[in-house]
Amino acid sequence: MKKLSLTSFLLCASFVLSQAQGPFFLDPNFGQAGVRVVRNAEWTPQFGPYVTYKVWNMLVGNDDKIILGGNIGAVYSPQGVSSDHVISRLLPNGKPDSSFNGTGHLNFSASNQPDVKWLDNMVLLPDNKILYAGNSSTGTSSKIVIYKINANGTFDNQFGTNGAIRHQGPHPYNNLRAIATQSNGKIIALTNSFSQTASAGVIMRLNANGIMDNTFGNNGSITPNLGFSDAKVLYRMIKVLEDNSFIVVGTHTADPASGAPAYSAHQDFVAKFNADGVLQTSFGTNGKTILPKMSTERLSFFNKYVDIDQHGDIYVNCSAEDFTSGPNYPTEVLVYKLQANGSIAYNYGQDGRLPIPGMHADNFYYYDACIQNGDQLLLAAMMDTGMDAQYMVKRLNADGSNDLTFAGNSAEITGSRAALDHFHFIGLQSNNKIIVGGYGRKQKNPTADTLHPVLMRLVDHKTEEPVDSGTAIVPLKEQDYIKVFPNPAGNYLYIRGMKADADILLFDISGKAVMSAHLSGKAPEPLDCSVLAPGIYWLHIKEDLNTTVYTHKLIKQ
Repeated sequence: MKKLSLTSFLLCASFVLSQAQGPFFLDPNFGQAGVRVVRNAEWTPQFGPYVTYKVWNMLVGNDDKIILGGNIGAVYSPQGVSSDHVISRLLPNGKPDSSFNGTGHLNFSASNQPDVKWLDNMVLLPDNKILYAGNSSTGTSSKIVIYKINANGTFDNQFGTNGAIRHQGPHPYNNLRAIATQSNGKIIALTNSFSQTASAGVIMRLNANGIMDNTFGNNGSITPNLGFSDAKVLYRMIKVLEDNSFIVVGTHTADPASGAPAYSAHQDFVAKFNADGVLQTSFGTNGKTILPKMSTERLSFFNKYVDIDQHGDIYVNCSAEDFTSGPNYPTEVLVYKLQANGSIAYNYGQDGRLPIPGMHADNFYYYDACIQNGDQLLLAAMMDTGMDAQYMVKRLNADGSNDLTFAGNSAEITGSRAALDHFHFIGLQSNNKIIVGGYGRKQKNPTADTLHPVLMRLVDHKTEEPVDSGTAIVPLKEQDYIKVFPNPAGNYLYIRGMKADADILLFDISGKAVMSAHLSGKAPEPLDCSVLAPGIYWLHIKEDLNTTVYTHKLIKQ
């Protein structure tokens, strides 16, 4: 039989289950064999003739809808796009949601926001409104900018001016690092404010309408005294807790001593504030905990949010570069774990620090993390970039050990897919379904290449999947004439009752197509399964002249 070389993907999300889980695999009821590539035609005419859509944010709502944020451009640009900022909302099945701005997409248009340079922070509010935030610049100064979008895809005119606000800190140049909201709708913004001679980490609080909250610090902002020699702090990550107190992660950027390694004087920390921005001195040591590292290391924080498990333990996901290991300064994914009171969890990894080898691409790292089952940490990372990009998904137990139940006697899944480029955002839909998102390239020719959003959905193999009315893929049990036997299968599998010739595909639990055939509807030959390893597989059956793909879970003995 003809073998296929399709491969695919698997990933994580935060959800507490009362039932036992089995291995995760691509959802046959989502897109094409679990993969949804959103092509250009689905955005036109809303976006026009773009060829690049780079996804920088992904959220999944309580209604299972998927929100993407990024940039689009009319020119292929694998390195970066600085033209139009966009938000897209997709239905749970990955198709554009027409109830959002009529097409599922909102184009901010560079002509309408010439000062906005970057939008890379996104928050979904309880009423399904969206905050989308970043930085604006006029050349001589820069401000933070926050947009608020209604659930129907229009700008919220009750927020700032025409749905947007801009705020400036104590210095002329200001960068937004991360935002989060409290239960009363107030917005916490971590910023860096600087000039040519000074720099400070500033925390702002805005009312739900975008106006600075004058009850917070000095007219809505504070420059906390964290016990360092100065205020040169870069904030990195945030998490608002149930009582509206909040945890931040940051770096004090002191200059190294003469002859000392670069970044050796940097101190990375976790601090806790009450709901009104008062440093909680009972946390760690006088309100903060310094993350242990070597003097030759630099920590990088690309994630915006701290993860908190059901016990209140704190997970800080970052990466470490060792500047003694040049020339490329290899990077490794690194997880720190702290107890709820700020103490290092010394039983996690080595002194609260757990390196995870292999989850990086040279000196780049792109990964996301989330809590699942209350206290297990799932991580997804790109191990490569460009065509045939490599990825890894891994699940860890609360003590940092590998969870060998995650992927069929393994804690991780690795693979590649030609469509992927940067692909590591994760979220959770209901019924324990996992959404992984990012963007991918269509082909290798740079003069004709395109970048598109790519989504994958994964399910626990023990979960019975309902028919997705938005696709043409249905379980085999939804019809009464095709029979597949025996199941569990031995060396041969028989398919009977087809009304026409049919294409047959067999996928393993990682989504890799391991077998294909074209069978006669009148006299189908048995499928030789002797080369398949024992395990769980998904069978796809598509009859000629029939748009429906039937799926069936198959066990190979």
